[in-house]
Amino acid sequence: MALVGIGIAAAVDAARSDDERPDTTEKRAEPSSGPTMPEDSDENTGGEQLAAALEAEGIAGVLYYSSTEDECRIDAMALPDLSAVPPPKLRACRFELPPNPESSATLAGVTWSPSGRVAATCRRGQVRVMTPAGHPLYDFAGCAPVWKPNGKLTFVRKGEVWTFRMPCLHSEIEAGRPCERVILTRRNLAKAARFHPIVPPDPRYVASVAATELAWLSDTRTAVLLRVRLRGRLRPLGPVIVLALYEGRRLLKTVAYAGATVLRVSPRRSFLAVIETDERISILNRSGRVLVGSSELPSTNERAIAWSPDERWTALATRWSVFLIRNADIVAGKEPRTIRLPLVARDLAWR
Repeated sequence: MALVGIGIAAAVDAARSDDERPDTTEKRAEPSSGPTMPEDSDENTGGEQLAAALEAEGIAGVLYYSSTEDECRIDAMALPDLSAVPPPKLRACRFELPPNPESSATLAGVTWSPSGRVAATCRRGQVRVMTPAGHPLYDFAGCAPVWKPNGKLTFVRKGEVWTFRMPCLHSEIEAGRPCERVILTRRNLAKAARFHPIVPPDPRYVASVAATELAWLSDTRTAVLLRVRLRGRLRPLGPVIVLALYEGRRLLKTVAYAGATVLRVSPRRSFLAVIETDERISILNRSGRVLVGSSELPSTNERAIAWSPDERWTALATRWSVFLIRNADIVAGKEPRTIRLPLVARDLAWR
């Protein structure tokens, strides 16, 4: 078991709304107040009372977290009874878990196929597909690999979105039949950039549009983070970020961000989280509607997000605590039921 985690960790460590015209959404609105948080008292944080509250809500599973109180060692806690679970042996402030979390944990940057039989990462501008033990299977140009729900691998190459077919035979490559093909071109992506509020409609002011991150909400619906670089008098503004939602190649919706860098998808792909460079998180539904923004969450310094396996709860790691937030309230637009866990974590996973 230990060899599984070491193999892929070493590989990563070596690299380090359906209208024809899409809806547009400005940077999320800032409401006047957020949820009411539990007070810091023995009644709320004591083990027995907290476990009883979790059990009453039907909260279950195992919460994995990198503990900032122990140099980012990964720990694991069973819910609802809060008992310790033997965690994977790894110290990493950012980590990834395969579908079977008992087998291993890896450094951040590894993406596992839905079956857990293969994984992929980016190494020096190359996508590497490998076995769970870290043995390489394929290497090809690109980065930001992500799997579709059906197990097909997608990635970014020169700012465009591509897909890779497996198995890919060497005889096919030698015969000039590559196993990769582009599915979202620069022309497809450039259309989305024009809906950012500070990007002018005149294409002469747009120096480049490039995909940087992908997330699949279904086999046909994908969310793409775009980095848009401007030229001329707009160049001092620096790059701007657009989250573009596509159904196939059809643009459905765009959301403007200042510095979004990471996308996270819930287990059943009902929710999409956008993590920004200033440690703020927003949560969207699969149609691209912003359900909740940072000012509606427990802190303005959210570090990580995870969902319960049944998607009924969201776990949010802040600089001071981990909060569990009831998703039914978020979807309904109500002040969410929130439970505080006495943990300080840098990253989270829930299985």
